[in-house]
Amino acid sequence: MAVEILFRLLEPWPVKIVLDSVSHSLGATLRRSPLSVEASAEVLLLCAGAVVVICLIRAVAGYGTRGDARGARSGRRPAPDKQCSVMS
Repeated sequence: MAVEILFRLLEPWPVKIVLDSVSHSLGATLRRSPLSVEASAEVLLLCAGAVVVICLIRAVAGYGTRGDARGARSGRRPAPDKQCSVMS
């Protein structure tokens, strides 16, 4: 769960880098952060890849930590007589 929270906190940072670099390249007079880089296609692709990797790691870390109504957490299916009420 801690890994899931950590990666949830990391998700917006690649987007911030892209927005800051595009803003600076368009002439915005914002304070430059240490993470600011010049806007380029490479930066955009790197940040997009980082978002995908962060989301995948968070999804893997959170897999199975939350059960659902069908018993996915324990790997069991509902009894046949209960299956219709759960599935509908």
